[in-house]
Amino acid sequence: MNKCPTCDRPMQPKQGLSRDQALFMGKLRVLFDGLGYSPSIREMAEHFDVSQTAIWNRLAVLERKGHIHHTKHHQNSVSLID
Repeated sequence: MNKCPTCDRPMQPKQGLSRDQALFMGKLRVLFDGLGYSPSIREMAEHFDVSQTAIWNRLAVLERKGHIHHTKHHQNSVSLID
């Protein structure tokens, strides 16, 4: 099993995404590429015009399915896993 490069936790193997999750993941990649850094939860919420809670929920699913890594209690700590 692979380990996270930042926190040394085991990373989950990637699982398939639903159509909506894949769409969100694609938009997230575009946002990351456009900014050049990991946006904060607030910045993501403003960009997608949803609540911060909705962003947290979506990120939790993507992390559980092995597509991102997020360090809790750290702003701008979302990493996309290729």
